Formats: sequence, C-alpha cells, structure tokens
Amino acid sequence: MSTTPAAQLLERERKVFEQRTPVSGERFARAQAVFPGGDTRAATFYAPYPATIAETAGTRLVDVDGNEYIDMLFNYTSMIVGHAHPSITDAVTRTFSRTTPVAAPVIGQIELAEEIVRRVSSVEQLRFVNSGTEATMGATRIARAATERDIVIKTIGGYHGSFPDLDYWLRPDRFPAGVPDSSPLRVIPYNDPDALEAVLGECGEGCAALIIEPVMGTAGVILPTDDFLSAARELTHAAGALLIVDEVITFRLGRGGAQQRLGIEPDLTTLGKVIGGGLPVGAVGGSASLMQVLTPGAEKAVSLSGTFNGNAATMAAGLATLELLDDEAFARLDVLGDRLADGLRTAIARHGAPAQVTSIGSLVNIHFTEEKLLDAGASLAADAETAAAFHLGLLNRGIFIATRGLFAVSTVTTEAEIDQTVEVAGEMLAALA
Repeated sequence: MSTTPAAQLLERERKVFEQRTPVSGERFARAQAVFPGGDTRAATFYAPYPATIAETAGTRLVDVDGNEYIDMLFNYTSMIVGHAHPSITDAVTRTFSRTTPVAAPVIGQIELAEEIVRRVSSVEQLRFVNSGTEATMGATRIARAATERDIVIKTIGGYHGSFPDLDYWLRPDRFPAGVPDSSPLRVIPYNDPDALEAVLGECGEGCAALIIEPVMGTAGVILPTDDFLSAARELTHAAGALLIVDEVITFRLGRGGAQQRLGIEPDLTTLGKVIGGGLPVGAVGGSASLMQVLTPGAEKAVSLSGTFNGNAATMAAGLATLELLDDEAFARLDVLGDRLADGLRTAIARHGAPAQVTSIGSLVNIHFTEEKLLDAGASLAADAETAAAFHLGLLNRGIFIATRGLFAVSTVTTEAEIDQTVEVAGEMLAALA
C-alpha cells in the first residue's frame, strides 16, 4: 500500500465517504450481481463506489443517504441549464402526453433542426441519432461514402464515444479491449500540424477524414494552439479529405459552438449532450450536398437510422434548452467559468500545490501535473492518486465533480456556489500540498 501523503489522504477520505454513504454502499453491493463491475456507465464509477443520486433540482443533487451536493459537473456537461428546469420539464410532459414514440415523423424534429441550422453556419442539413457515439459513427460513414476512401485520422487521446474504430489510441500506447489493430485509422498528437501533414502525405488519396475535438474533453479541456485548427482545415482540404469537428461537448461554448468561437469551418459536425435537454441525443450535420449520401434511394446511400432517432420528447427538451441559450446566457456561462478557473488558480498558487488549470468558457479542468498541457499524453501522465484524493475530498464536502478533475457550470449556477467550490478546493489543495 502506498504511503505517500496523497495516498494517506485518499484513505482518510475513503473512510469518511463510506461512513457518509452506507445506503449507496449497499446498493453498489446489490448492483454487482446484475452489472459488470457494479455499474452500468463506466465513466460514473470511482472507488470505493459511486454515490447513488436520488433527487436533482437546479444545481443540487441529493444522494440516497440524504447528502446534498452542489453539482459542478452537470452530467458531464449536458445539463447546461441545470436539473429539472421548468421550461424543459413542462415541454417534455406536454409532448409525451400526446406523442409517444411512433414509426413516423413527429412534430419537433424540424423545429429543433431549424434552430441548430440557424446557429451553426457549417450545418445546412442534419440527421438526429441517440448519442454522441452514434453521431461520430455516422460522421465517419458519411465521410467514407462521400470520398470513397477508407482512412480516418484522429488525435491520440481524443474521445469520440464508445465506437470501436474511434476508441483506437484513446490512451497513449494502449489498445482498449475489443478494438482491432487493423482498423483503417491513423493517429496524430493533438496540436501537431507537422504530424498531421506527414500522415496525410503517407495516406495519399486514401484519407477520408480527420476527426478532432476543437477542445479536447476527456483529456482534460486541452485547448488548441493558435495554428492547429487552421492547419487542420487547410491540410485536409488540400488532401481532398473531410474535416469532422466533434462538438458533442464544446457546443456549450457559444451559440454556434466552439467552431464559431475559435473560427473553424468543418465539413461535418457532430453534436450531442446539450441539444437533448437531458434526454439521449446526438446529431451529425454538414452541407446539403454532403448530407445527400443519407437520402434513401441515393446511389451508395448510407443507412443511419434508429428506433428512437428524433423522438418527440427529446426534440421538445432540446428546443426548450436552446431557447434558453441566448447571447446573455452564454456571456453568463463565460463569466462563471472564468470566476471558477481564476479562483482555482489562485488557490493553487496560495498553497503551492503541484497543479494547474485549463479552461475555456464554462469548461474547467484541474490537473495534478506541472507539465505543459498541449496534448493528451501530458494530462494523462498527471498524478492519479492525488486526483482521486481531491475528487473524493470534494464529494465529502458537498461538491460534485468528475473523477478526472472536470468542472462545468450551468446557467443557474450562482457566484456563491462558485466561491464555495473554490473554498472547498482550497482546503483540499492545502491538505495535498
């Protein structure tokens, strides 16, 4: 057993957590009989077991033991206007009372699609699916069909859902189980235009697309350098390949997503999370000419369908969410995100903790490393034991964040909640330092 200060603190916080959450512990033991590993969603697990949430409202979570938390994650960034927002719950209730899933077009599909098209200049037409994973899967199929090429390039550490082809090199030097090493996929480090140019050169006329996150999510809010996104656009265009921008997380950064904020015009865009208002959703969109490969009856048409694609309840929730996300809402998200990031940086400096913060808008991530964060390799090399102690310590003090140090704010988050989060983080940083 490790005897480092972080390990000792982690052990103390673990004992406190178990004392505070006995009912969650009992439910976890019960879950192990029916779920592999005791959970049905890999990202929500943490040791010794995840707290089971019983109630959500606004920015607050209450677990089955009665412990209350300030939510600073919002279901991994998807609940951008908070939990159980009345505009959304009313829209879903009204819609579901009159239209349950049916094998036909329903009201709401066109309306949500039109709103997305108005906001995202690169999207003229789109197809709704049920997750970000399905959106990226669809985007790669569209790209391969449209270009009649096979190879797709992604960044090392770039997460594009649980789609085997794109899980390739999710971690440096590691192939996840169930992912073939013969996939027609190539990888480059994020923020490395030279590597991209070299791989495009090697692929010749075989490259269908490059898929990138405009800001890396799972790797820890890693921002692009000044030249990376522009180089990605120029190099793929010159090679006759498509540029797919994965905005499943980053669409929360502005009315037109990160592509508008950062000045990049992709060929295909994938969306998810916030456009569903808390219900399962995904979408892939692009120019009308490019999206024609999805038209039934078209030559070499791509079939991208699903029983719950464009279901009425999700469409209503998504449209109600986007109606709340005006320019004023995005400005508020930026102010709150900056307040949180600046507060965490001040706390790190005050306590001399070996950590740093990356952020853009409403997305903030703390990393327990002092290595420069330009790609996934640097963030994934951070001290995992310290991060685990920090995460569990915040939970024990009523702050709910991701195990990887990700914070996200909502439009209903308050300045007081930001300041409380920073104060609690400071307590943990002091203990870790």
